[in-house]
Amino acid sequence: SALLMAAGMVGNAGIEQTLTILEKNQTEAIVFWTQIETVTHGLGQANGAILSGFFTLLVSVSALQTKKLPKPLNYLGLLIGVIGIVSLIPNIFGMVQIIWFMGLSQLIWFIWIGIVLVTSK
Repeated sequence: SALLMAAGMVGNAGIEQTLTILEKNQTEAIVFWTQIETVTHGLGQANGAILSGFFTLLVSVSALQTKKLPKPLNYLGLLIGVIGIVSLIPNIFGMVQIIWFMGLSQLIWFIWIGIVLVTSK
């Protein structure tokens, strides 16, 4: 998602500045990097999963209603969407594992939906 890309861009931009600060003051560099890391986590970690979850859920619900995509693809999207929304709840079922599962299954969903869209008439 766009937020995940923004998180990467903030992180990349922060590295150079952190190294510049590090040359002068290690403590300030640590504080600065902690701030950068807080922003990147806010943009790209659980919040990204939540937004991706809502997106996938809404697309899947719409596709089920219109019958434009295969049902198994839509059911996978529903599962991914619910997992993304559940990721709002801190420390449920091992948060890191849930987000990893969601990310990997969403990659499968994106590839599958891409194949369906490219091969459909």
